Parts: sequence; structure tokens; C-alpha cells
Amino acid sequence: EGSWGEGGYHYIWLNEHTEWTWKHIYKDEARMQKLARTFGATSDPKLMDILRQAGRELLLLQASDWQFLISAWSARDYAELRLVEHHECFQRLAKMAELYGEGKEVDPGEWVFLEECKQRDQLFEELDVRWFAEVEVPV
Repeated sequence: EGSWGEGGYHYIWLNEHTEWTWKHIYKDEARMQKLARTFGATSDPKLMDILRQAGRELLLLQASDWQFLISAWSARDYAELRLVEHHECFQRLAKMAELYGEGKEVDPGEWVFLEECKQRDQLFEELDVRWFAEVEVPV
């Protein structure tokens, strides 16, 4: 296996400065897999909206740029801030999906939050959340 990282290794992405990021990523991947398996076939447009935005936040969290910027000390504060932001947004949306998907009441402020997330990160418009159901999650 090779890498375009320095010396052909993965150190730039996994090292003592970035190890904490992978804990968030793996935790969120596992949670998204569970959401996709539980609710991915829903015909409820509101629930699908929540799931798609959670998926977008996860994809943004998984971007390798964050670890690269942290390790290279290039815009490190920005990278750490954005990574944490996407993790926290994902967690909040995942909780919202779980509540709504189980038929429980969702605070009106959470719907506002969802719309704010969608406005901020307008990508992968037709994201198929069922893809996340098949992802292999490290243990």
C-alpha cells in the first residue's frame, strides 16, 4: 500500500496530532450506518431531509484535508474548528433523525438548525443515504 503523503506513508493523516479526529469520524460513521439501516428506506420527506444533511456533514467531516492541515500546521486552528463543527452538526442531526424517526417530538429550533445547515453546506443534493448502510466500520 502506498500514499502520496511524505515518504509514501500515511503519517500526515494519522499521527499524535490527528488521532483524536479519527475517534470522531469512526463514531459518526457507525452512527450513520445505524441510521441508514434503520431509516434509509423511509418515504417520509422530512426524515429523508434530516438523514441527507447528516450524511453531508459526515462526508465533510471525513475530508482528508482536515488532518493534512492539522499536521502541516497550515490553518490548523481553522481545520480543527471545522472538523469539530461538522462532528457536532452530525451528532445533532443524528439525534434529530432518531427522535423524528421514532415518532417523538422534535424541538422547533432543531428544524431551524436543519435549514441553517442546508444553507451553509449545499452539496450532494441527491445523496442516497442507503449507501451508508453498507459501509464497513472499523471496530
